[in-house]
Amino acid sequence: MQLPDEQHTNFQHACSFTGIDSWQPLSHQGSSNYLFRAKHSQQLLRINASPERAVGVCRSRETSIMQLLQRHTWMVEVIENQPDNGWCYLKDYGDQPEAAIEKAAKHQLLEIITELQKIPVTATDLNFEFGAIWSTYEQIVSDNQDNPLKQQACIALSNELNETKRLQQQLPTTPKVLGHQDLHLGNLTLDGTQLILLDWEYAGICQPWLDAAGLISKFSYTPAEVNQLPAFQHLNSQSFATAIDIAQRFNNQLEVLWLQAREISDTGKQ
Repeated sequence: MQLPDEQHTNFQHACSFTGIDSWQPLSHQGSSNYLFRAKHSQQLLRINASPERAVGVCRSRETSIMQLLQRHTWMVEVIENQPDNGWCYLKDYGDQPEAAIEKAAKHQLLEIITELQKIPVTATDLNFEFGAIWSTYEQIVSDNQDNPLKQQACIALSNELNETKRLQQQLPTTPKVLGHQDLHLGNLTLDGTQLILLDWEYAGICQPWLDAAGLISKFSYTPAEVNQLPAFQHLNSQSFATAIDIAQRFNNQLEVLWLQAREISDTGKQ
């Protein structure tokens, strides 16, 4: 795997710290980061993507949340995390059958998200604000819109961003709780029969509509089941059904933004 210069330097630092030089690259399709698996041990190395490729990620917030949640049985085990040096060293749970993960998610994930929402947190550095993400996308457009090769993609990104903001404004207010905000099959694994949640880059104190959307669209929970989460119990079934439709479209729009920004970043590169 060919790493950008900064990530290559971070990789060398991680190799020196761990004493492991036999890291095998894993596919990072669908991820901005670069992943490696230790050849002869259950360890995983994540080399963090650059900020412009990891829009919305706050490494200090992620670090605080991973530390806060380490005692929970469903939390990925962090062996060493050095965000200032651009890497995170994790337990490797191995390749697990998707069917087994899906089955465990159907039985455990709603309970996990319930537990997550009930964790008392007040630290302001854990707040997740979409405004920072919108500003980053606006800066990407500003930096690239004069490039003839990227003009159309910038126009598309700007239009999609306006639509995403419009959907967000339509979502009802909820209590702010801890949320994962990136629930999909690729961010789950198993430790025996225990479901493990991976990738806490977008987690924070939030109004957890993205978790609600993920539970329904990715894991087939019913709106009635998700409506019982602590953050949504103040909404009646009709209000929740209307809101969850918006939340699912909002969730889809965020993925569109991510892909559009990636296209802009990659255009013109060899």
